[in-house]
Amino acid sequence: MPPEKSEEIVVVEETPREETKEPAKTYTVKPGDNLSAIAAKELGDSSKWKTIYELNKDVIEQTAKKYGYLSSSNGWWIFPGCELRLN
Repeated sequence: MPPEKSEEIVVVEETPREETKEPAKTYTVKPGDNLSAIAAKELGDSSKWKTIYELNKDVIEQTAKKYGYLSSSNGWWIFPGCELRLN
C-alpha cells in the first residue's frame, strides 16, 4: 500500500489596505483667539478645546516658553502665528 499523502494547507494572509486618511486640518492662531473659540468655530463644539490642546500640547507649551511663560496653563495662553492641528 502506498503511503498516504498528507495535504498541505497554505494560509495566505492578505495585507490590509491602508485606510484613506483625511488630510490634517490645521488652524493658525490669530490675535484674540482662544482654544474654546477655535473649537467652536472649526469643530462645531467649544468643549473640544481640550482635544485641540492635547493634539498640540508640545507646540503650545514651547510657544508659551518662547514668550516668557513657564507654561501655557493648559492652553490658556496661546499666541498668534502658532499653527495648531485640529484632527
